Amino acid sequence: MPPPHGRCARWPPAWNPRPPLRTEAGACGGISTRPLASACSKRRAADRRNHGRITAIDPPYLFSYTWSEDHDAPSEVSFELSAQGAQVRLVVTHRRLAGRDEIISVCGGWHTHLGILIARLSGQTPDGFWRTHTRLEAEYEQRIA
Repeated sequence: MPPPHGRCARWPPAWNPRPPLRTEAGACGGISTRPLASACSKRRAADRRNHGRITAIDPPYLFSYTWSEDHDAPSEVSFELSAQGAQVRLVVTHRRLAGRDEIISVCGGWHTHLGILIARLSGQTPDGFWRTHTRLEAEYEQRIA
């Protein structure tokens, strides 16, 4: 799956729940920034707990929540679903990231999570999360100025 163009925080893959799978990369659009801690990519998810609150909900189309509410300026994650013919489009937007290091880590993380989702929906076995995240984080390091 190709990385999105430009800065990342929005990654809209489109898929059909039945193979063949189609992915679609789009521009991330304007993003603000706030820390998720790039160290998160070096630690197991079970070692870190995040507290947040739901900021928007419109089932089954929208779900948004704050990420790392225990920080002074938490970021916000939104999941939006929309019909596109016989397919469903998922748009993930992660807003208010603190800076370049966080943007790179978050881009690699969401890209990895969505790649795993796409693989599972298409009946494939995904590569390991941390191996994939590390590779993608290095790619984003080169792409994001």
